[in-house]
Amino acid sequence: YAISCDADSSEYASIADPGFITTGDFAFTMSFRYNDGIGSYGAFQITTGLNCRIHPSAGTFRIQMSDGSNDAAFNTNNNLGDGEWHTIVISCDRDGDMDYYEDYDAISGYTESVDISSVTGSLEDAGSDDNWYFGHDGVTRYAGIDIDQIAFYDSVLSIGSSVVIYTALQAGVEISTPISLPDPICYWKCNEGTGTTVANAGSESLAMTLHNTPTWITDGMI
Repeated sequence: YAISCDADSSEYASIADPGFITTGDFAFTMSFRYNDGIGSYGAFQITTGLNCRIHPSAGTFRIQMSDGSNDAAFNTNNNLGDGEWHTIVISCDRDGDMDYYEDYDAISGYTESVDISSVTGSLEDAGSDDNWYFGHDGVTRYAGIDIDQIAFYDSVLSIGSSVVIYTALQAGVEISTPISLPDPICYWKCNEGTGTTVANAGSESLAMTLHNTPTWITDGMI
């Protein structure tokens, strides 16, 4: 299963103020597919401190981290609005780099990196809205995306871990299965197939809420 959010109907998913990202290292992975061209926004906004925006013509991502005083960002060179599933991994060493791995298997994939050592404060300091949004910017814009397999780790992930995640999903294996990966503290599998709540299979218990009745579809990553 996966969750299909329609931009015209203002459909999206969110987690209310989880408060996990303070000043420590973390990593985040998500699988998504644009279902309405390149969409009008990025796939996610995790608090106002970590978000992506979609370029309106090129369809490339700009991923930005901010603590309210300092910012770090990069632009990817790939058009992800091609109607195909994509898996991204963002690994953040808070006194080093933010590393980005896109559809990364053992022989191919796209990577990007930016120094985030100046972004030392909590990402929640960047604004007053500390919710996590998927397919929505928390204000007026919606992406029009299908969502599957979202996980959050309280440590960095290596490029090897990114290979394992992508390979597992391509093989139809949940990312909590490979023993070479750390256990995620949040893991929304998006496999309920019905309803407006997505359970958290990680060590935390925060569920994801679906807004304005997104559609459950059967052609997800798993």
